[in-house]
Amino acid sequence: MHGIIFDLDGVIAITEHIHKKAFEFAFSGYGVDMRKYDWDKEFAGKGHKYIVDTVFGESPANERLIDRWVHYYQIFAREAKPVPGVLEYIKQMRGTPMIVATGSAKKSAEIVLNNLGIDLPLVAMEDTDKPKPAPDLFLLAAKILNVKKCTVFEDSISGIKAARAAGMCVVALTTTHTEEELKKENPNRIIPDFKKLLFTTIYPQFEER
Repeated sequence: MHGIIFDLDGVIAITEHIHKKAFEFAFSGYGVDMRKYDWDKEFAGKGHKYIVDTVFGESPANERLIDRWVHYYQIFAREAKPVPGVLEYIKQMRGTPMIVATGSAKKSAEIVLNNLGIDLPLVAMEDTDKPKPAPDLFLLAAKILNVKKCTVFEDSISGIKAARAAGMCVVALTTTHTEEELKKENPNRIIPDFKKLLFTTIYPQFEER
């Protein structure tokens, strides 16, 4: 049985701007100059811990900063819209083992998924000590699905690296990075959204390279 693993941000829902907005609200009085960072290139898909450690420096106190950021994200999370075609694709693939694997906080992910009416198993930031680009989150997702082969839908460079490290096929979406940037990571296929995968009569087989 072939399983499907969906990243959340930029794959199921358009949320990266919400993460950034929540970060700015959470730390507006902390004297952080975010102009020296390119959010999409440096932070997209990297997860809360990586971003907070990068901006503030590694510290045990960063857990409180992450909690503050997640609090603000949950306020805005209902603004998330689905990636075109994803809701229809999930319905189309009913019967195939599917799961969401995200570097975001579980509660934040649940808010987005519930708001979009998506009822799939979920693994999130709290479920592994090693965020993407480590393969741990995807390996855990495959274990939960009890499948040997998975196709991962990802939009971030770190997510593609994680899927590759897990030995999985990767379909990359151009919702966060350009096609040229994604090509450098050698995904099996690049799509703008899920519309091109709709109305197929069989499951699209993405052969491993």
